[in-house]
Amino acid sequence: MVEQGYLTKPTAPLNQDAYDFSDVKLVAGKFRESDLEAAVSDVRLTRTIIDSVVMQTQSRNKVLIFASTLKHAQEIVGYLPKGEAGYLDGTLSKTNREAVLGAFSTGAIKYMVNRDILTTGYNEVAIDAICILRPTESRGLLIQMMGRGLRLHPSKADVLILDFAGNLDKHGGGSLDEVFLREAKAKKLGQGSDGEKQCPGCSEWVNENARKCHQCGHYFVFVECPDCGAQNDITRRYCWSCDYELIDPNAKLTSRANQLDVISASVSGIDLSVYHKNTDTLRVIFHTPTGDHNQFFLPNSRYLKYFLGKMTGCYGSRLDKLMQLPLTEIVDLKPELHIPREIVLKPDGKYSKIVEWIF
Repeated sequence: MVEQGYLTKPTAPLNQDAYDFSDVKLVAGKFRESDLEAAVSDVRLTRTIIDSVVMQTQSRNKVLIFASTLKHAQEIVGYLPKGEAGYLDGTLSKTNREAVLGAFSTGAIKYMVNRDILTTGYNEVAIDAICILRPTESRGLLIQMMGRGLRLHPSKADVLILDFAGNLDKHGGGSLDEVFLREAKAKKLGQGSDGEKQCPGCSEWVNENARKCHQCGHYFVFVECPDCGAQNDITRRYCWSCDYELIDPNAKLTSRANQLDVISASVSGIDLSVYHKNTDTLRVIFHTPTGDHNQFFLPNSRYLKYFLGKMTGCYGSRLDKLMQLPLTEIVDLKPELHIPREIVLKPDGKYSKIVEWIF
């Protein structure tokens, strides 16, 4: 496709300084956060790597950098030229994300640092350098990351691939071409044939009956923990992340059907604010055709964590990051929240209590 003019030619210098990720373990299909933090904890090595990135990309226009952790990403930004770097993660508001991406697109900043945000589906065609400072067990995901720079654009003759995590060695024996060739050979040898399906997370081919991708840990079918939002195999009784006892959704529906005093109301919108009486709480107002209904959440409560998990779709470390935000910043997340289709109400004295959100 490069030779026929459909893609930009990738080029990858060898013998880059690299982090040692050999002790990083996979847990439920994902690298353990504490192991990643330990692997990239050498600040001198990180500084050396970023100095090398700056030097090797002097003639480049747009440099996309993949970090291992949120802390790692923030550290990288600190070592890049002041005023030339942007940072992106899942905790930023939609307004802030759009501002950073806009600055990168217009050329106001040269470097874009992200962690697990721009691996797939991002189409900034002028990117001419990809810097990978995170490991991946998936050859398909590695190709996806490099693919952010393969789009054609008049401003570039090639795209520079800088791998500081040993991914090219792991998936291509040190050869950039071999990474793509091995993927093509795997497809030719039967992957992607009848009886298989492609993982949307890493593009690997797995058995059509698989509930989970063996490469990246993506769940095709799962039970979401109502306490922390983590995805679990449908056969698990207790959540792998927080040990919460998982409830059969069918049993929950049956239970609701037997509650004759509950009613549901369609939701047209929500509002958030910080409410203070004896202490600060998060106040959420659900607007319905029959009137407004309030719900209050204490800071750092498990119920607030459950609410944020359902409303944002975040879980694990990302959800933990949201829980650390002050209530005023949680209020600012309103544009990012998934608004429920309905709420389930139960009479509670002269008011009604919200007992469930339905999406």
